[in-house]
Amino acid sequence: MIRPITPLRSFVSNVRFYLLYLSRSRIDATLNFLLPIFYATIAHLIAEASPDKIDPLAITVGAGLMGMWTTVMYGAGGLIKEQRRLGLLELLLAAPGYFPSSIASMTIAVSLFGFEAMLGTVAWAYFVFDVNVASNILFELVVTAGIAVIAMSAVGFMVAAVFVRVRKAESVAEAVIAPLWLLSGVLIPVSTLPSSVQLISKLLPMTFGAQALRAATRGVWDLQAIGTCFLLSLIYGVIGWMAVSAAARSSRSHGGMHLW
Repeated sequence: MIRPITPLRSFVSNVRFYLLYLSRSRIDATLNFLLPIFYATIAHLIAEASPDKIDPLAITVGAGLMGMWTTVMYGAGGLIKEQRRLGLLELLLAAPGYFPSSIASMTIAVSLFGFEAMLGTVAWAYFVFDVNVASNILFELVVTAGIAVIAMSAVGFMVAAVFVRVRKAESVAEAVIAPLWLLSGVLIPVSTLPSSVQLISKLLPMTFGAQALRAATRGVWDLQAIGTCFLLSLIYGVIGWMAVSAAARSSRSHGGMHLW
């Protein structure tokens, strides 16, 4: 007897499909491997030249988050553009079911794919720069890295609402990546930013995801950062769902997608 396809089962199947699709792309897999190595190398060289003592594992985690976020933005934009090129995005829009669910499965798959960038960064730092990862903090690192994946998925989902209506989604991704590096504290500490900009940083779930992950490198659970990250991720997810739904309704009412 064939089991009925439930919405949850369909969603998980979509995430698995897009994750496999991204993994089989040679260019995506290569960039996902090389970019974190580049970021990690530059970060460690700068740290070694700095007179201040900086935790090498914290540097590695920051570089991994940079690679992860780059993968999420380029991957989400590229995946939606590829669906449009193949003529599948319109079919997803016209198919029964929730269009936002289809877009959400793409962004989650891309975030999981970006998690490989984090693993690659840690491995590179371990073998090349002798960065030691204590066994007693592995659990904290894995859990908080998962929280960072959730945060990036939520923001990526909201940004995907724009990607759906833009012809060259990857161009929007290029404009978003660097500012979010700065605002979320992935590249530099949020405390070094102007006070007015810090207020914007506190509205991003990635800021608190990165904070929780850095605390995990010291074996500390930053419960406040984790809770705030979850709350903001939920808010961004709801906003993203509403935005993608609005884009879908507009496209259906016009009989097609009016692209920028």
